Amino acid sequence: MTPYIGSGNGRSKYDLHTLRVSLITAYATEGGVPIQILSKCVAGHATILMTLYYNKPGAAHVTAVLAEAQQRVQQAEAGNFLKFLQDEEIRNASPLVISNDSAANTALEQSEPASWVVGDIGICPVGGSRCCRGGPPSPESKRVHGPVPGGAKNCARCRFFITGPAFLAGLVARFNSVGVSLSTAAERLRAAEDEIYKLEEATFEGRSHDESSQIGIAYDRRDRVLDEVDSIAHTWHAIYRLIDRCKAAMSTSDKDDTKKLDLVLTGGLTDLRAALSECTEFELYDAVCQRANVYPNENVLVANLRRGRLLDALLSRNGRSAVFASLSEAEALAVGNQFVELLMARVGRAEANALIEGRLLLDELGMLDEVDRLLPTNKATPAKLLELRMRAWR
Repeated sequence: MTPYIGSGNGRSKYDLHTLRVSLITAYATEGGVPIQILSKCVAGHATILMTLYYNKPGAAHVTAVLAEAQQRVQQAEAGNFLKFLQDEEIRNASPLVISNDSAANTALEQSEPASWVVGDIGICPVGGSRCCRGGPPSPESKRVHGPVPGGAKNCARCRFFITGPAFLAGLVARFNSVGVSLSTAAERLRAAEDEIYKLEEATFEGRSHDESSQIGIAYDRRDRVLDEVDSIAHTWHAIYRLIDRCKAAMSTSDKDDTKKLDLVLTGGLTDLRAALSECTEFELYDAVCQRANVYPNENVLVANLRRGRLLDALLSRNGRSAVFASLSEAEALAVGNQFVELLMARVGRAEANALIEGRLLLDELGMLDEVDRLLPTNKATPAKLLELRMRAWR
């Protein structure tokens, strides 16, 4: 209740219509009451269409529902693909079964489906137990195989690994995640090379006589980072190759194969087209963050932190206080996803990147007021703001 100035009487902040809308929305989104029951027994509407109009879920609820739906779709696609693989005649003739080596098909034939391990990007038919033998053959003997390059569980480079179009979304998410690893490793490589340059320059100019021993250490450090970059780049390329083969399998299937594909995919061909294009580092970080709820991975923390820094720099350039540096990881991920979705929806990809890079200001695009409503940093702490926003979105 808000009191009148100079009077003991008060008035409600919300009118009865607003309270009615809030109750119907709560019953529908949080209570799970079917829309037919809401329409007839609670709202008293003549048509379901009117009840749908009253149901106004917030952005946070919509995001959560869509994330859960994506997880269910992914699980359904993986389950259908498992059934598909159990038919030996179909899997041997279908281009939709994609592997790195014929050893994968042999492993399928020699193992039981109950032992297969299903992940975000594909299936391990050996139960994740042969990482020590999943690599290329030994130089001494082609019958002896080494470990999987890049370490255990690096499935994209394993000769036993199997995937297909049903896992295309997961492959793209992993491709972006490995891209973050490659970006950070490349930064370390550049730093190591800069250190070598400075040490050699000091030695050449005679400024120091103690640099020669340090140069050897610096070269050793650089070589280790270079090996890491090389390994990550090969994994990145391996995932890209699998994505490309999945796309090719989808596009070359004839009409009869399309019917078989429907047994594997929950949606149609157009639902799973994957487009790979050059992007900025910000777009790479954001892609990992936006998919974090469906495809969590070890690089979400780095991507979230770096995206937050770029968004805080954007706010500072536009005369607003930084927000993301003081948020928790979960808060920064949730608020950052909403903030970037707002930018993309209002101005598109090109101008959103221009904002991040400082080539445009929010005021030039008429977005200052809208950003202030989403991130009113002058009135409360960021953690409190997130709580308030989550309540408002519900």
